[in-house]
Amino acid sequence: MDLLAGLSKQPLFDQMGVTVVAFALVLVRCLAFFHFAPVFSHKSIPSHVRIALSLLMTIMLTSKAFETVVPSDGYSLTFAIFCNFALGFLMGFVANLMFITVVAGGEMMDSSMGFSAAQTFDPSIGTQTTIMGKFMSMLTIVVFFFVRGPELLIKGLSNSFDTFNIYSPNLTLNVDRIIHLTGDIITMGFILVSPVVITILVNDLVLGLVSRAAPQINAFQISFTVKPVIGLFIWMLILPLFFTGLVNFFMTPSRLF
Repeated sequence: MDLLAGLSKQPLFDQMGVTVVAFALVLVRCLAFFHFAPVFSHKSIPSHVRIALSLLMTIMLTSKAFETVVPSDGYSLTFAIFCNFALGFLMGFVANLMFITVVAGGEMMDSSMGFSAAQTFDPSIGTQTTIMGKFMSMLTIVVFFFVRGPELLIKGLSNSFDTFNIYSPNLTLNVDRIIHLTGDIITMGFILVSPVVITILVNDLVLGLVSRAAPQINAFQISFTVKPVIGLFIWMLILPLFFTGLVNFFMTPSRLF
């Protein structure tokens, strides 16, 4: 018993404790990130794949955690776990917000063109979605892989350990920057689809003037035929510009972190 008591007092056991805690904190952040990040959080990816990927990334990133100096005045393990989970969630959610914004822009186009009635259930997001919304979702995933989005997201996750200490002794979040960043993402999503939305709005104004000048013309009925044709025509014209804008939208996700 004296031998075991002597061994338990050796620095080796203290070092093992620090190593286990550091590994666990990195794992918590990685699990939260991959659970909410775009593409990785898709429902077609099984949960055990995300867990395995989180373990792999934890093994690769734990070296950074080992270099982090443990606060001399100690730390709260519960608070550190909560902070790492919150950081992983925040990074994944803000990155996923770019996808949600583009899909919402597609649904705005459907609403303007009159396609909003043709809704189908999308099991990947668990809600009803429209034709253009589903198309924009698939297109966004293709462009995201084209610009090496998953690689850039993982790079952002790695950089987060340099910005935010895993022990989080002095955790400070720039709330104003997060709010402005969210507003910029939503604004960018509207800009991507604004040509179609504005064109349909002008079309509605013209049909309204025609109906006012010639009441015998049923402008409301005409709009069901005119708006989808005009909307799809404008969409085909701006599609190359849309690709360029979407690529620029995804090329700098590291600014989120």
